[in-house]
Parts: sequence; C-alpha cells; structure tokens
Amino acid sequence: MQVILSAGVVTALPAVPRFVRAQAVRGGKVQVTWRYFPNAEQGEGAPGVAHEARIYTNGGSGVVDYSAPMDTLYMAGPTTSGSYSWTSAVLLSGLPYMFVVRIATAAWPAGIETQNTDAVSATPNADEPDAVTLSLEVV
Repeated sequence: MQVILSAGVVTALPAVPRFVRAQAVRGGKVQVTWRYFPNAEQGEGAPGVAHEARIYTNGGSGVVDYSAPMDTLYMAGPTTSGSYSWTSAVLLSGLPYMFVVRIATAAWPAGIETQNTDAVSATPNADEPDAVTLSLEVV
C-alpha cells in the first residue's frame, strides 16, 4: 500500500490499475479497459478505497494533460478484483491518442489519486465498419 502525507495526515492511495489496454472501436471511438485489484487490507470505507477511475488523455497531440480528466468512471469502492471498461466519445480519426487511467478515493476534483503515468494508445478510425451481428434462432 502506498501512503501520502497531506497537511499532516497520512492517507492510503488506492491500488494502481493493471493490464490497461486501449483499442479503436467502431465509430471513431476508443475503448480503454483495465483490471483493478484492491489492496488486501482494504474493506468497505477503508482509506484508499477506489471511488472512481479518472481517464486522462493527450488530446491527440503532445503529452498527457493531468490538469483535468477527459472523463471519470464510478467504481463503487470494490472490495474484490474486477474488470472495467470506458469508451470515449467520437475522437478525431487518424490521430494517435494516449490514455492514462488513475484511481481516486473521491469524485473529481476531490480525493487522492494514484500517480501512475503509464500510457496506452490507440488511433480512432471513423471509417471502421459496424461490427457484424450474428444471430441464431433455435426452432
């Protein structure tokens, strides 16, 4: 468990997201997925419990901007490991986007968040066709 000292108070950080991936999906969007493994000593309401995931991006150019997340995803303080997924709005096609997922203890802008900087990237493609839908009817 990581701890930080703020105004004389020691606060536990949530666990860092793991196995983060980004991939282009139809319609010029990007889907970011990750696994979250809460710290073993955390129970419901304990310090460092994951309230939300904050998705930061480089906006298609430059470096990742950590001044405000592109979006957030409510995580509900998980006490067991789980998989999470977030899909962007339509992005500019053909530009490589970088994403960083950080976990926070409260809703933006409050809370303590992890300080990981490992970025994943994907390039949206607005021309990607819709996925083929297969169906089966049992008679």
